[in-house]
Amino acid sequence: MSDDHDELTIPFKLTGPDVELLVVVGGDLEYLNSITRQDLPSHTEVRLAASVLRRLLTEGQLKHLWRLMNPSGGPQWTVISGDIDQTLSVWPPDQVRLAWAGGAGSAEYANHAGLIHAVIPAATWAPYGSADAYQAAHPLPMTSNRRQFSIDAWMNSTSMAVKVPDGTLKKITRAAVIKYIANRKGGVHFDPRRNLDRSGSKGRRDTEAVLLDHGLLRVGHLSGPEYEIVSMAHEISESNWASEITRLAGGAAPEEFGGDPREIKLWVGYPQDDGTGWVTLTFDSSAEHPVKGAGSEEVGPLPIVEKDSL
Repeated sequence: MSDDHDELTIPFKLTGPDVELLVVVGGDLEYLNSITRQDLPSHTEVRLAASVLRRLLTEGQLKHLWRLMNPSGGPQWTVISGDIDQTLSVWPPDQVRLAWAGGAGSAEYANHAGLIHAVIPAATWAPYGSADAYQAAHPLPMTSNRRQFSIDAWMNSTSMAVKVPDGTLKKITRAAVIKYIANRKGGVHFDPRRNLDRSGSKGRRDTEAVLLDHGLLRVGHLSGPEYEIVSMAHEISESNWASEITRLAGGAAPEEFGGDPREIKLWVGYPQDDGTGWVTLTFDSSAEHPVKGAGSEEVGPLPIVEKDSL
């Protein structure tokens, strides 16, 4: 299944707990879409988005749903995103100091679609008379090219790269940034500890966390890692399969997505007009007196003016 923006239809049949998974994933995707359709999200919204991305992408919830919805296999869901690795591949490694993948774009707030900070040694540009003349003769990309990724390849691609004291360029994946915000910054639980263990995978994670702690970039009120989370949420929400999953989830459980905020639906346990055990109470802010509920009992001091069956 390609990730262009044509209309997408996913034929499938789910039952029981699988429907619940569809509804949960659909709700999560709806949330990611909501925070990318406004001003820059708050720090709290970013932390919550990181926890959603962790469940969907690094813990395999999205992959599990794909298998349920595509039992015969087929093309994987994909994401169109910036590839900062491709940009870095053409830069001399000793010149790059810092790079970010970015990707969230809006006419309403500051944004970037990839960013490179590099230092060209004087010995390199001096024969050209100036650094600008050298760059004109040897143009190098400063942003990331957008391309299609599988979900796994996207998670393993670079989100941030920074030159460390030993002179190497340390690359940190998108998956690592998600886990950093979700785990270290309180998206799932707050863990401010920095007792570094340099050995094995834990040592790698601790080193990445220290580098991400510095932020090294600010977009509005967001740190560099937080903006990467917003960018990932934006790119997920732009995919056609995400909007289709949200639509299907709304069809499977409309009460979870389209409930009327003026209504209370109450399980009373005896048949209503259509034979169900539900009664609907509708609020009217102009009402002065409560009305009677089902049977003869008084509903209470609620401005309820209408009752129908669910």
